Amino acid sequence: MRLPSSKLGYVGGNTHIISIDRGIGFLKLRSKISKLCPDIRSFFLKYRLPESDPIHGDTTNLVLITSDDDVRCMVDEYDKMDFYGQQTRLRIFVCSDNGL
Repeated sequence: MRLPSSKLGYVGGNTHIISIDRGIGFLKLRSKISKLCPDIRSFFLKYRLPESDPIHGDTTNLVLITSDDDVRCMVDEYDKMDFYGQQTRLRIFVCSDNGL
């Protein structure tokens, strides 16, 4: 949803905590998430870059996930943060293709 300030915002939805293997592929990730969201028939996935600051409205760093390589890069980004001692969580957004 686009807010009056022209920034994107998160409205509604559900939050789930899941664990994934580091070597998970795109199709397996989609399948796992699909089981959590059975009412959403068509969706795409995005993740927030670890250095984003959503508290201050920085939602521009959402990256589309479309392949195994995207999933690997996502895990690599979080591994870098862990390597430097910065605790962070991997946040994946399930976005409905029909805008709901």
